[in-house]
Amino acid sequence: MLISPELRPLLLREARALPLLFGGYAVEWPGGTLVVNERVPASRFNFVQDVRLGPGRILAFVEKALEHYYQRALRPTFELPHDLPQPGTVRALAEAGYASLGTDRSREVLLREEGELPPPDLRYRVGPVSEEDQRTFLGFFAEPRHQMELNRYLEEDVSHPHPGERTVPYLAWRGDDPVAVALFHEEGPVRGIHAVATEPRYRGQGAASGLVTEILRTESRPPARRWVLVREGPGVPEPLRPLGFNSALSFETYGLAAHPHPPERAPG
Repeated sequence: MLISPELRPLLLREARALPLLFGGYAVEWPGGTLVVNERVPASRFNFVQDVRLGPGRILAFVEKALEHYYQRALRPTFELPHDLPQPGTVRALAEAGYASLGTDRSREVLLREEGELPPPDLRYRVGPVSEEDQRTFLGFFAEPRHQMELNRYLEEDVSHPHPGERTVPYLAWRGDDPVAVALFHEEGPVRGIHAVATEPRYRGQGAASGLVTEILRTESRPPARRWVLVREGPGVPEPLRPLGFNSALSFETYGLAAHPHPPERAPG
Protein backbone atom coordinates (compact mmCIF):
# COMPACT_ATOMS: atom_id res chain seq x y z
CA MET A 1 0.00 0.00 0.00
CA LEU A 2 1.47 3.36 -1.07
CA ILE A 3 1.37 6.17 1.46
CA SER A 4 2.17 9.84 1.02
CA PRO A 5 5.44 11.35 2.34
CA GLU A 6 3.36 13.53 4.67
CA LEU A 7 1.65 10.52 6.22
CA ARG A 8 4.75 8.43 6.94
CA PRO A 9 6.02 10.49 9.94
CA LEU A 10 2.54 10.38 11.51
CA LEU A 11 2.45 6.59 11.21
CA LEU A 12 5.95 6.24 12.66
CA ARG A 13 5.03 8.53 15.55
CA GLU A 14 2.00 6.40 16.38
CA ALA A 15 4.03 3.19 16.01
CA ARG A 16 6.23 4.27 18.93
CA ALA A 17 3.38 5.54 21.10
CA LEU A 18 3.13 2.45 23.33
CA PRO A 19 6.58 2.67 25.01
CA LEU A 20 6.23 6.46 25.28
CA LEU A 21 2.87 6.17 27.05
CA PHE A 22 4.54 4.02 29.70
CA GLY A 23 7.40 6.33 30.62
CA GLY A 24 9.67 6.07 27.59
CA TYR A 25 11.12 8.65 25.25
CA ALA A 26 12.30 8.92 21.64
CA VAL A 27 15.53 10.39 20.28
CA GLU A 28 15.44 11.22 16.58
CA TRP A 29 18.79 10.84 14.85
CA PRO A 30 19.64 11.02 11.15
CA GLY A 31 19.26 7.39 10.10
CA GLY A 32 16.74 6.24 12.70
CA THR A 33 14.83 6.99 15.89
CA LEU A 34 15.89 5.51 19.23
CA VAL A 35 12.87 4.47 21.30
CA VAL A 36 13.95 4.01 24.91
CA ASN A 37 12.09 2.89 28.02
CA GLU A 38 14.33 2.37 31.04
CA ARG A 39 11.34 1.32 33.15
CA VAL A 40 10.55 -1.71 31.00
CA PRO A 41 13.69 -3.41 29.66
CA ALA A 42 11.88 -5.41 26.96
CA SER A 43 12.43 -5.28 23.19
CA ARG A 44 8.93 -4.05 22.36
CA PHE A 45 9.70 -0.98 24.51
CA ASN A 46 13.32 -0.48 23.35
CA PHE A 47 14.05 -0.41 19.62
CA VAL A 48 15.69 1.61 16.88
CA GLN A 49 12.87 2.55 14.53
CA ASP A 50 12.97 2.91 10.73
CA VAL A 51 16.72 2.43 10.30
CA ARG A 52 17.87 4.04 7.01
CA LEU A 53 21.65 4.31 6.76
CA GLY A 54 23.82 5.39 3.87
CA PRO A 55 27.30 4.00 3.17
CA GLY A 56 29.96 5.61 5.31
CA ARG A 57 27.58 6.30 8.19
CA ILE A 58 26.57 2.77 9.14
CA LEU A 59 29.23 1.78 11.67
CA ALA A 60 29.14 5.10 13.52
CA PHE A 61 25.34 4.94 13.85
CA VAL A 62 25.23 1.33 15.04
CA GLU A 63 28.02 1.86 17.58
CA LYS A 64 26.50 5.07 18.91
CA ALA A 65 23.03 3.54 19.18
CA LEU A 66 24.28 0.45 21.02
CA GLU A 67 26.28 2.63 23.41
CA HIS A 68 23.14 4.64 24.22
CA TYR A 69 21.22 1.50 25.19
CA TYR A 70 24.04 -0.44 26.81
CA GLN A 71 24.86 2.46 29.13
CA ARG A 72 21.33 1.97 30.45
CA ALA A 73 21.63 -1.84 30.68
CA LEU A 74 19.12 -2.27 27.84
CA ARG A 75 19.16 -4.60 24.86
CA PRO A 76 17.48 -2.97 21.85
CA THR A 77 16.22 -4.34 18.57
CA PHE A 78 16.70 -2.67 15.19
CA GLU A 79 13.84 -2.27 12.71
CA LEU A 80 14.84 -2.13 9.02
CA PRO A 81 12.19 -1.28 6.39
CA HIS A 82 11.34 -4.28 4.21
CA ASP A 83 11.16 -2.07 1.11
CA LEU A 84 14.71 -0.71 1.44
CA PRO A 85 17.58 -3.25 1.02
CA GLN A 86 20.54 -2.30 3.24
CA PRO A 87 23.16 -5.06 2.98
CA GLY A 88 25.81 -2.86 4.60
CA THR A 89 23.61 -2.26 7.65
CA VAL A 90 22.82 -5.98 7.90
CA ARG A 91 26.56 -6.78 7.84
CA ALA A 92 27.30 -4.19 10.52
CA LEU A 93 24.56 -5.57 12.74
CA ALA A 94 25.87 -9.11 12.22
CA GLU A 95 29.33 -7.99 13.34
CA ALA A 96 27.69 -6.63 16.51
CA GLY A 97 26.02 -10.01 17.11
CA TYR A 98 22.61 -9.16 15.65
CA ALA A 99 20.50 -11.33 13.35
CA SER A 100 16.99 -11.25 11.93
CA LEU A 101 14.41 -12.55 14.41
CA GLY A 102 12.25 -13.95 11.61
CA THR A 103 8.85 -13.14 10.18
CA ASP A 104 6.97 -13.71 13.46
CA ARG A 105 8.89 -10.81 15.02
CA SER A 106 8.51 -8.40 12.12
CA ARG A 107 6.71 -5.12 12.83
CA GLU A 108 3.67 -4.06 10.84
CA VAL A 109 1.91 -0.70 10.83
CA LEU A 110 -1.57 -1.22 9.39
CA LEU A 111 -3.67 1.62 8.01
CA ARG A 112 -7.46 1.39 7.74
CA GLU A 113 -9.39 2.45 4.68
CA GLU A 114 -12.88 3.80 5.17
CA GLY A 115 -15.67 1.25 4.89
CA GLU A 116 -18.54 -0.51 6.58
CA LEU A 117 -17.82 -2.51 9.71
CA PRO A 118 -19.11 -6.06 10.20
CA PRO A 119 -21.84 -6.58 12.81
CA PRO A 120 -20.73 -6.89 16.44
CA ASP A 121 -19.78 -10.32 17.76
CA LEU A 122 -22.40 -10.85 20.47
CA ARG A 123 -20.34 -13.57 22.14
CA TYR A 124 -18.11 -10.87 23.63
CA ARG A 125 -18.75 -7.92 25.90
CA VAL A 126 -16.35 -5.06 25.16
CA GLY A 127 -15.71 -1.84 27.05
CA PRO A 128 -13.13 0.46 28.61
CA VAL A 129 -11.15 -1.06 31.45
CA SER A 130 -12.28 -0.11 34.95
CA GLU A 131 -9.75 1.01 37.52
CA GLU A 132 -10.09 -2.35 39.30
CA ASP A 133 -9.30 -4.25 36.08
CA GLN A 134 -6.22 -2.30 35.00
CA ARG A 135 -3.86 -4.94 36.40
CA THR A 136 -5.84 -7.61 34.54
CA PHE A 137 -5.37 -5.58 31.36
CA LEU A 138 -1.61 -5.25 31.90
CA GLY A 139 -1.29 -8.96 32.63
CA PHE A 140 -1.93 -9.73 28.97
CA PHE A 141 1.32 -8.18 27.74
CA ALA A 142 3.56 -7.31 30.72
CA GLU A 143 5.50 -9.46 33.15
CA PRO A 144 4.27 -9.34 36.78
CA ARG A 145 7.41 -7.53 37.96
CA HIS A 146 6.66 -4.62 35.60
CA GLN A 147 2.93 -4.33 36.15
CA MET A 148 2.95 -2.04 39.19
CA GLU A 149 5.13 0.51 37.39
CA LEU A 150 3.10 0.30 34.19
CA ASN A 151 -0.15 0.63 36.11
CA ARG A 152 1.01 3.97 37.51
CA TYR A 153 1.66 5.30 34.00
CA LEU A 154 -1.60 3.89 32.68
CA GLU A 155 -3.55 5.72 35.38
CA GLU A 156 -1.81 8.99 34.43
CA ASP A 157 -2.39 8.44 30.70
CA VAL A 158 -6.10 7.86 31.23
CA SER A 159 -6.80 10.47 33.92
CA HIS A 160 -4.33 13.23 33.05
CA PRO A 161 -3.59 13.10 29.32
CA HIS A 162 -1.48 15.67 27.51
CA PRO A 163 -3.45 18.28 25.54
CA GLY A 164 -4.84 16.79 22.34
CA GLU A 165 -4.14 13.23 23.47
CA ARG A 166 -6.44 10.48 24.71
CA THR A 167 -5.74 6.93 25.90
CA VAL A 168 -8.32 4.22 26.69
CA PRO A 169 -7.52 0.61 27.59
CA TYR A 170 -10.16 -1.84 26.35
CA LEU A 171 -11.05 -5.32 27.56
CA ALA A 172 -13.23 -8.02 25.97
CA TRP A 173 -15.09 -10.49 28.17
CA ARG A 174 -16.76 -13.78 27.37
CA GLY A 175 -19.02 -14.51 30.28
CA ASP A 176 -16.88 -13.87 33.36
CA ASP A 177 -13.59 -14.47 31.55
CA PRO A 178 -11.37 -11.60 30.32
CA VAL A 179 -10.33 -12.85 26.87
CA ALA A 180 -8.65 -10.00 24.91
CA VAL A 181 -7.19 -6.52 25.39
CA ALA A 182 -6.15 -3.55 23.27
CA LEU A 183 -5.00 -0.01 23.97
CA PHE A 184 -6.65 2.86 22.10
CA HIS A 185 -4.57 6.01 21.63
CA GLU A 186 -5.56 9.25 19.91
CA GLU A 187 -3.24 12.13 19.11
CA GLY A 188 -3.65 14.75 16.41
CA PRO A 189 -4.99 13.30 13.15
CA VAL A 190 -4.32 9.67 14.10
CA ARG A 191 -6.21 7.09 16.14
CA GLY A 192 -4.13 4.05 17.03
CA ILE A 193 -4.75 0.55 18.37
CA HIS A 194 -1.87 -1.10 20.23
CA ALA A 195 -1.03 -4.15 22.34
CA VAL A 196 -3.80 -6.36 20.97
CA ALA A 197 -3.54 -9.65 22.87
CA THR A 198 -5.77 -12.67 23.41
CA GLU A 199 -5.95 -15.24 26.21
CA PRO A 200 -4.29 -18.35 24.68
CA ARG A 201 -7.29 -20.67 25.08
CA TYR A 202 -9.52 -18.17 23.23
CA ARG A 203 -7.23 -17.60 20.25
CA GLY A 204 -8.74 -18.31 16.87
CA GLN A 205 -12.28 -17.65 18.12
CA GLY A 206 -12.69 -14.05 16.97
CA ALA A 207 -12.04 -12.40 20.33
CA ALA A 208 -9.36 -9.96 19.12
CA SER A 209 -11.13 -9.02 15.88
CA GLY A 210 -14.39 -8.55 17.81
CA LEU A 211 -12.57 -6.28 20.24
CA VAL A 212 -10.98 -4.21 17.46
CA THR A 213 -14.35 -3.93 15.71
CA GLU A 214 -15.96 -2.50 18.82
CA ILE A 215 -13.12 -0.01 19.35
CA LEU A 216 -13.55 1.20 15.78
CA ARG A 217 -17.31 1.45 16.26
CA THR A 218 -17.03 3.25 19.62
CA GLU A 219 -14.19 5.67 18.81
CA SER A 220 -15.07 6.57 15.19
CA ARG A 221 -16.62 9.92 15.89
CA PRO A 222 -16.08 13.25 14.08
CA PRO A 223 -13.74 14.67 13.08
CA ALA A 224 -12.34 12.03 10.72
CA ARG A 225 -9.01 10.50 11.75
CA ARG A 226 -6.52 8.06 10.28
CA TRP A 227 -6.80 4.64 11.93
CA VAL A 228 -3.54 2.79 12.64
CA LEU A 229 -3.01 -0.67 14.16
CA VAL A 230 0.51 -1.65 15.27
CA ARG A 231 1.36 -5.34 15.58
CA GLU A 232 4.11 -7.96 15.54
CA GLY A 233 3.97 -10.53 12.78
CA PRO A 234 3.90 -10.56 8.98
CA GLY A 235 1.24 -8.90 6.85
CA VAL A 236 -2.41 -8.40 7.71
CA PRO A 237 -4.10 -11.21 9.70
CA GLU A 238 -7.13 -12.55 7.85
CA PRO A 239 -9.62 -11.49 10.59
CA LEU A 240 -8.52 -7.85 10.20
CA ARG A 241 -9.05 -7.67 6.43
CA PRO A 242 -12.85 -7.23 6.64
CA LEU A 243 -12.19 -4.26 8.94
CA GLY A 244 -10.39 -2.44 6.12
CA PHE A 245 -6.78 -2.69 7.35
CA ASN A 246 -3.86 -2.89 4.92
CA SER A 247 -0.12 -2.91 5.52
CA ALA A 248 1.32 0.61 5.25
CA LEU A 249 4.78 0.13 6.82
CA SER A 250 6.65 -3.13 7.33
CA PHE A 251 9.93 -3.73 9.18
CA GLU A 252 12.29 -6.66 9.67
CA THR A 253 13.45 -6.88 13.27
CA TYR A 254 17.05 -7.64 14.22
CA GLY A 255 17.93 -8.72 17.74
CA LEU A 256 20.88 -9.89 19.82
CA ALA A 257 19.24 -13.25 20.39
CA ALA A 258 22.27 -15.55 20.50
CA HIS A 259 24.71 -13.46 22.54
CA PRO A 260 25.06 -12.37 26.18
CA HIS A 261 23.42 -9.08 26.97
CA PRO A 262 23.43 -6.51 29.75
CA PRO A 263 21.34 -7.50 32.79
CA GLU A 264 17.78 -6.24 32.94
CA ARG A 265 17.05 -3.61 35.53
CA ALA A 266 13.95 -3.78 37.66
CA PRO A 267 11.54 -0.91 37.06
CA GLY A 268 11.41 1.87 39.59
